[in-house]
Amino acid sequence: MKARAPASASFVAAVLLLATGCASTTEYARFAQAGSAYATALDHLLVAAGTTGIDATSERLLQDDAEKNQDLASYQAMTAIDTDRLATIGRLRTHAHLLAIYFGLLNALATSDAPERVAASIGGVADSLNSLGNQLRAGPFVRGDVVAGTTKLAVRSSTKAALRRELDQRKDTIRLELMTQELLLTKVAEAITHDLQIVRAAREQRLVIAPLVDAAKITRPDDWVANRRKILTTQAAIDELARASDAGAELRRAFEDLISGRATLARIDALLTSVDGLLSVAASITR
Repeated sequence: MKARAPASASFVAAVLLLATGCASTTEYARFAQAGSAYATALDHLLVAAGTTGIDATSERLLQDDAEKNQDLASYQAMTAIDTDRLATIGRLRTHAHLLAIYFGLLNALATSDAPERVAASIGGVADSLNSLGNQLRAGPFVRGDVVAGTTKLAVRSSTKAALRRELDQRKDTIRLELMTQELLLTKVAEAITHDLQIVRAAREQRLVIAPLVDAAKITRPDDWVANRRKILTTQAAIDELARASDAGAELRRAFEDLISGRATLARIDALLTSVDGLLSVAASITR
């Protein structure tokens, strides 16, 4: 796995303050940074998911065309599937971005001397987040699989008044959106894994095996070597996806611990490890 990005490293250094009993405002500031890092990493992974899905469809079209000449209707039907998937991915990217904004506003509520101004903004962000979450939960990736948590969340009594009011009002809604992220990240990881396997098998046959077993000599050996290396190293990305998809669950648990006063260094460190995994996987898929 690649070294952590500087933002994650600085976050780990700063969050060590939690172990020495720092005020809750520091916890919210660091969690906001973690939420931002998560949104950035997920965005990279989702872009990779869209690209991989299109590549997998292209390989299927080439395979089908090799067996039987394809017509325009067949192509358009396959392209429509890719287009719908890209639309879902776009909504999920926006959903993660809104979560990061919300966590940043929670931090502002925890530290601001004028919480009324922040409260006016946070309500609109939360409403947009929930509206988009409803669209995602009605879509093909989720469709009824997300169930709100049954464990009641209690905001710690020492929480600043404005922040406590916000969390009392929306903690269950935000947990639902985090559970939606958690499930969708797992589904996206499964889809990428499936598509990578299709692309790897098809390209290995088309770009590596077929030229090698052909009676004619390989005319561009350096390209052949590069193609074979890229195809075979795809397996590492597939293996890492299973670990990286834990980031959504870690983010939800960290949020639950944060508002109840149970935030720990171990929990946040686990979140950062998963976030770094997302970045590493996205980089390995797109390189």
